[in-house]
Amino acid sequence: MAQETSGYLLKLGAGIGINTVIDVGSNAYLVIDPGPDGIYAKKIIETLSNSEKDIQTKRLVLVNTVARPEHVLANSSLSKKNTIIYATKITQANMKARCPNCRKRLAAQLENKQILSNPLKIPNSIIPSGSFLSEFPNWQVFEYAGRTESDLALWNSKTRTLYAGGLAYQNSILDLSDGDSISWLSAITQLLDLNPDIVIGVGYGKVKSSNQILWDTKNYLENLRNSARQDFLSGGDAASADKCCKLEQYNSRPGYQSRHSLNIQHVWREIEQEEMNK
Repeated sequence: MAQETSGYLLKLGAGIGINTVIDVGSNAYLVIDPGPDGIYAKKIIETLSNSEKDIQTKRLVLVNTVARPEHVLANSSLSKKNTIIYATKITQANMKARCPNCRKRLAAQLENKQILSNPLKIPNSIIPSGSFLSEFPNWQVFEYAGRTESDLALWNSKTRTLYAGGLAYQNSILDLSDGDSISWLSAITQLLDLNPDIVIGVGYGKVKSSNQILWDTKNYLENLRNSARQDFLSGGDAASADKCCKLEQYNSRPGYQSRHSLNIQHVWREIEQEEMNK
C-alpha cells in the first residue's frame, strides 16, 4: 500500500488521505486508485522502484474505484496508450461528465496549476460486480452505492485483504455529500460479512490487521441516523439539528468541524423523507 505522508493532500480537507494499493505480478503490476496528479503518481513509481527494480518493464493495470478526482486524475500520469483502466459503468460515465470541472477544482485546492494541463484518461474497461480481474485473479470486485452512487471495493480472499476505498474512513469524519446513509450501511454490512483481516480505506494513519475502520464508519453512521431520527420525531427542524445531534464523542476526529454539521443536515433530510414515505 502507498500512502502520501508529506501533507500534500491536506489542502483537500482535514483527515483526507488517499491510500493506493499496488500488487506486483511476474509480468504486470496493479495500481488501485492512482491518486490526484503526476506528483503523487511519480512518487509511487519512485518508491516502488526501490524494491521492484524491473517495474518499468512490466505492464500496468489500473483500477478506478470511484469518480472522485483525488482518487483517479493521475491516470494519465501513469498509463500508456494501451493500459487497461477498469471501472464500473457509472464511474466511467461520471468521469466523462465531471472530470473537466473536477480537474479545475482540484488544481485550485492543491494550488497546483500543472494539473490543468494533464490530459484526462477515462477508464476503458467496464468490470461487473462479482467478477475477478483477469490479470490479477486473486482480486474480486464488488460494486456498491454508499459514499457515491458507485463505489468499487476489491477483495483478495487469499490474503484476506479488502480495499474498501471511500466506503471506510480511518481516523476521520466521513463525507456524506454525495452519499446515502442507508445504502452505505448496507455496503459496510456486506463487507464485514467477508470477514477481512486487513481493511484499507481512506484517511491517514497506519493500516492495521483489523476490520476496525469498517466498524468505526458503521458506528458513526448509525449514531448519526439515530440522533437525527430522535430530533425529527421530537419536533426538531433541519436548520437547528446540528445543535441536537453534535455526537461530541467524535469531536476530536479530523473533519468534525468541517463535515459533521453537513452530515447532520444530509441525514436529517433522509430521515424526513423516510418518515414521510411511511
